[in-house]
Amino acid sequence: MFIAPMKWLLLQDRRMLIDNANITFTYDNLEIFEDLAIYPDSDVVFVRRFDSDFLQLTSVYRPSPQRTVIWENRGNWTIKNGLQMSTFDVASARRRNLQQSHLKSCLVMTNPDTINHLTDFKYNMIDPITKVNYIWILHLVNRMNATISFDISNNWGRNNNGSWDGMIGMLQRHEIDIGGTSMYMMANRIHILEYIQLYTRTGALKLREYGLMYRDEYRIYIKKPTCSSQTGFITIGFTECYFAIITMGYGALFSIIIFTLELLWHKR
Repeated sequence: MFIAPMKWLLLQDRRMLIDNANITFTYDNLEIFEDLAIYPDSDVVFVRRFDSDFLQLTSVYRPSPQRTVIWENRGNWTIKNGLQMSTFDVASARRRNLQQSHLKSCLVMTNPDTINHLTDFKYNMIDPITKVNYIWILHLVNRMNATISFDISNNWGRNNNGSWDGMIGMLQRHEIDIGGTSMYMMANRIHILEYIQLYTRTGALKLREYGLMYRDEYRIYIKKPTCSSQTGFITIGFTECYFAIITMGYGALFSIIIFTLELLWHKR
């Protein structure tokens, strides 16, 4: 009932409760939320009116069925200042601490030996998507302060008269919380799965550092180094362009000879 994309706005007028302190009001007991399935993807805002011109906004959620309710201060509203939000971050940015809640996932492996090479970068052409997604899932779980366990499947899922097997079947039967191996978006899977768009660049860069070959070699010179031979600037330039100068000299000499022969030929 409280899952996304549904949004809930609950209102409570605390003025009546304050004026009638002896009246027991059912919704004044906030423990009612302890038994509700309000998980991190929910959007439930609880608005309480304490005064004629002051409303307090609070969000409520539970990291998992085994954890207690967490209240978030979202801000307040007054006639003078209007709506004052404490933060405009979305729920996924605010609710990163799942308090070691346990998640279940599934890895698709076409080769049984893949289970032994998920992180050693060996046999990269065998089940590459599974190995890449495994590292991403571990990073995601670590960011959310959660734990995770994996089931293994040999296929993504096939439709057998409306009943799916493989990883899709586990998601359909709610046996796992999130798929551990990405899959293609296909028309026959749209009504079964909820795809999550990847907002990172698809690519990997592997770097390896070998260090300096000679670590005891001095890199800072405190005085001008001396030349091994007293060679001047002109000599160095002439040495480097020796073959070019020789070629140009012979070319000029050959041109002069040809020009002289043509001149003598025309004077005859």
